[in-house]
Amino acid sequence: MKGNHVGRDSIQSYINSFRKYLSVYIKPSLGVKCEVRTARDGGAVIVFEFGNHEGNQDTYKMQSSSVNKALSRVRQNSFGGNLDGFSFKGTNIIMEESGIVIIKDGNPKEWTEEAAKADVEKIVPRQFRG
Repeated sequence: MKGNHVGRDSIQSYINSFRKYLSVYIKPSLGVKCEVRTARDGGAVIVFEFGNHEGNQDTYKMQSSSVNKALSRVRQNSFGGNLDGFSFKGTNIIMEESGIVIIKDGNPKEWTEEAAKADVEKIVPRQFRG
């Protein structure tokens, strides 16, 4: 989605909200590290990694030219090869062995607290959500 860009404040607010809603379902001793790779063409790739007794930590990496380039720079097992042919719109979630990769376009609606809550609900099985 060219023309839509999300700022660092919106990304950080989304991350904080995501952690808040996810914390209800994970052990208190589990830390959530976050790596953020923004894209000049709008959007970002966020990698959440879980670890015992690790503090929450957010790291912003160098900006990529596109979401596809940002995705090519993170460890994930779902997409390989030349990623330029993929078109990511809205929110895309990849479950990995040690965490979650979230790919979001630059639409501001994808970065709200409500979006963070909806994303957690997509990840957590319905039977655990009460």
